[in-house]
Amino acid sequence: MKLLHLPCYLFLSIVITFLAEANAMAAEEEHTPLGERMEQIGSAWRTVKRSVSDSSKNAQTLEQVKKMQAAAKGSMDFKPDMLKDIPDAEKEKFLADYNKQMKSFAARLDKLARMLEAGDNAAASVLVKQIDEHRSESHEAFKRPE
Repeated sequence: MKLLHLPCYLFLSIVITFLAEANAMAAEEEHTPLGERMEQIGSAWRTVKRSVSDSSKNAQTLEQVKKMQAAAKGSMDFKPDMLKDIPDAEKEKFLADYNKQMKSFAARLDKLARMLEAGDNAAASVLVKQIDEHRSESHEAFKRPE
């Protein structure tokens, strides 16, 4: 009876090994200074989206927004990895567009922080939806497809 399960165990161990290797390769690819800041933003963003409508969590939400602000401002010092794929003639425009979008993102985070400090959670919730759309559009334009 135990031999009947052996093929299943072997298959399962192969799948787990493959997934672990794929995960390790993906982790290695994304460890750039810009990628690390984007991971910080993404982690804080998930918390902000969940808590922005709850005024009792404004202090924690504001703390996450401040982390995002620092990471966003720090990310402007780096160039997207996708720049390698852009033809030389278009690189300057690509970088200008990237910097413009990052400045816009940072300005929206500043506005979100002010709204949370003022206790205007309804307006902050609307702004979070707008920022979320902005992030999606920016990722399509400036992030290398996975």
